[in-house]
This record gives sequence, C-alpha cells and structure tokens, in this order.
Amino acid sequence: MDGAVSDEQLMLQFAAGDAAAFDLLFKRYERPILNFIWRFVPIRAIAEELTQDVFIRVFKAGRGYRVKAKFRTWIFTIATNVALKWLKRHEHRYQSLPLESERDTSEMALADERLAKAQRREQLRQAVLRLPHKQQAAVIMRCYQEMSHEEIASVLKLSANAVKSLLHRAYVELERRLQRGN
Repeated sequence: MDGAVSDEQLMLQFAAGDAAAFDLLFKRYERPILNFIWRFVPIRAIAEELTQDVFIRVFKAGRGYRVKAKFRTWIFTIATNVALKWLKRHEHRYQSLPLESERDTSEMALADERLAKAQRREQLRQAVLRLPHKQQAAVIMRCYQEMSHEEIASVLKLSANAVKSLLHRAYVELERRLQRGN
C-alpha cells in the first residue's frame, strides 16, 4: 500500500474487509497515540494498554466507519475519551504515585545542561498531568500533537473560542506551577 493513501481511504478499505489497511493505520498511529496517552497517565505500561484499547475500538468500529471527519480527529477523539475515562476512574489511586521519568539511566550520565533540560521537561510533564482534565487534553493536543484549535474543538466538542480560552487558562496555570516548582 502506498503512503499517499489517505487515512480515511485506508479506513474505508478496512471497512470493506482489507485487513492490511488496518495494519497500515496501526503503523501510522500507534506511536502518536501511545505518546499522546502517556502524557495523561503516570505509568507507560498503562499508556500501552490504553493505546491497545484505542485500536480495539477503531477495529470494532471498522465495519460501520463513515467519513464524517478527518480520521486523525476521529482517532484522537477516541484516544482522548479513553484517557479521560481512565483518569476519572483512577485519579485518586495514582495521585500519590511518583510519575515515571522519561529518562533512563544512561541519560543520567549526560552533561549538566542536558540533564537540566530533561528535568525541566519532566517538571512540565508533571505540571501538565496535574491540570484539570479538559485543560490537560487541550494542551497535549496543541503542544504535543500540533493540532489546530479547530481540531481540538472537534475532539472536545467545544467551540474554537472555548478551546482558546481553555488553553489560555491552562498556560497561565502551567506558568504559575512551573514558577513555584511544582
């Protein structure tokens, strides 16, 4: 299959019974969805499980798929719903856990400047994880997935102006938390 085939076309091919089309969509989106979900949850293994859940939902929806929006918006809507549902069910259980670090032991031996940058990224990640859920989702979609205000609005079922306001409040809160060091 050609890389020029759109995601929507691949999903339609899968709906028509082409399993290879689903495999290609999985290859295109597995890592972005995993990285997206991991920004919501404290443990990578949980993010991996939730990513699998997203693709199970996509697979199950395959036969009835109709192009109503961009595939990317559709799959990130599913991923957002899966992550937010998990957060609602487990936020109290995992709030006291230290967040997993994105650094491995070999990275700890790097120069002080690189370590400082990694620590700052981890502080930012922790601050994002502590935002209210909708703000968290909007920041992750905007900053890490580079989604437009309109795409985020579609995923969160808000107006573009509401998304801008949500992001503004999130950025103000992030700045406040980072200045305080938590």
